[in-house]
Amino acid sequence: MKEDSSKLVETLLSSDLKADLLTLFRKNPGIIDTVEGISSRLGTTADSLLSDLKDLTDIGILSTKKVGKLEVVYLNRKRDREVQQIVAVHFQSLKPDEQTLLPVG
Repeated sequence: MKEDSSKLVETLLSSDLKADLLTLFRKNPGIIDTVEGISSRLGTTADSLLSDLKDLTDIGILSTKKVGKLEVVYLNRKRDREVQQIVAVHFQSLKPDEQTLLPVG
């Protein structure tokens, strides 16, 4: 389990844009939008989002579905809670010398 959680944490922390996506969807869990709409909300391009969106959909935090002719992205709340729990347990299980402390101030 630790190896899986390590990979999950690594994937989640691998880009600032992923953090922006997670923040957007967690602060607004009812959002259902296209890639173009999400990119507009974040002030970036759709092309720059694709890789990070794929990573988050592969993990299952974000999901896609067809609505008419459009493909939309939305937060999978159940999976998001599961991932948050896995990440919390991962960090709690680290030995003190494995933890990275962020500078204060």
